[in-house]
Amino acid sequence: MVIRGDRATISEGKQTFEVEIRVNTAAKPKQIDTKNLDGPEKGFISVGIYELDGDTLRICHTWKGQTKRPEKFAIAEGSGLVLAVWKREKKSRCKPIPSARRTQPDFASAVGAQAALREGRPAMVHGCSAVVHH
Repeated sequence: MVIRGDRATISEGKQTFEVEIRVNTAAKPKQIDTKNLDGPEKGFISVGIYELDGDTLRICHTWKGQTKRPEKFAIAEGSGLVLAVWKREKKSRCKPIPSARRTQPDFASAVGAQAALREGRPAMVHGCSAVVHH
């Protein structure tokens, strides 16, 4: 994910799409709303919460069919929520992890995705992020 101003470009596998971002930093927890500007989900609006801690960005947001903003950074099976953990790149571009079941020390903050994989729940692990869909 690359964020520039009120836009973000997100790459997932072979798909790349752009979203418009709006945040409310005064809310507790901080709120984030996104609108897909292109791709297969064009026009889809997601509401969520976010937390930026150093180089780690955590976002918990709605997915298809879910419209109620999450209140905490937790998801449950069938909740219609996504929990994404993104790590800021240092010097070089991140490369995808060859297997979603492999982990590297740099991804220790992606505990949610790693736990999901251990429990056999669906998860995607990217070179710079970990995303768990439910």
